[in-house]
Parts: sequence; structure tokens; C-alpha cells
Amino acid sequence: MTTIIERLEALRRHYNLSARGLADRLDQRPSTVVNYCNGSQPPKLEFIEHVLQLFPDISAEWLIRGKEPMLVTEHPDLAVLKKKYETEILVKEGIIKELRSIILEKNQNKQSPDRQQLVG
Repeated sequence: MTTIIERLEALRRHYNLSARGLADRLDQRPSTVVNYCNGSQPPKLEFIEHVLQLFPDISAEWLIRGKEPMLVTEHPDLAVLKKKYETEILVKEGIIKELRSIILEKNQNKQSPDRQQLVG
């Protein structure tokens, strides 16, 4: 797609909207949106921002610059994120428990010999 007008047309087709339907969804005057969609008037930045807010799955890079893909495809895999952060949390909890144990031993002057070498 070479122009923003063509990309707006593709967006309308994707959502099966007429220019008037798009205007209704955006709470804009139909004549303004029709002028943007047929190219008689360049779309204003506020209009583009409103489109991107209403359709969060549309890539801003695509709509503004024409860089593919049209739809945002970088949705995180929840299972991978959960595993990553669960492991990270478990490691941090283990470190915290170990540090707590060291501090308690140091405060009570009851350090084990192997810990004395580590802590000093």
C-alpha cells in the first residue's frame, strides 16, 4: 500500500465498514471521514490517533508509514511469560530466604563454619 488513503480503505474492508460506518464508530462527522477516505482531504493526526485507539490491533507503523503487517502480531505467549516469571520469582524467593537465613545467623552470632567463610 502506498498511501494512507489506501490503508484507510484496507482498514475499512478489514472491519467491513463503510466510510459512514467508520465515522459512526469514531464519533466523527460522516462528511469528514468520507473526505479522508476518498482522498479529497488528508487525514489529520487527531483522526489517525483516534483510529489507532479504537482499533488497537491495527499497527501504527502500518497505518502511518505503510510498513507491513497491518495487524499487530506481537501478542505475548501467556504460557511462556508465566513460566519465565514463575521461575524468576522462585529464584528471587530462594535468594531472599538464603539472605534472611544469613542475616539471622549473623545477628545471633550462630554462623555455621561454611557461612563464616562466605560472609566473613
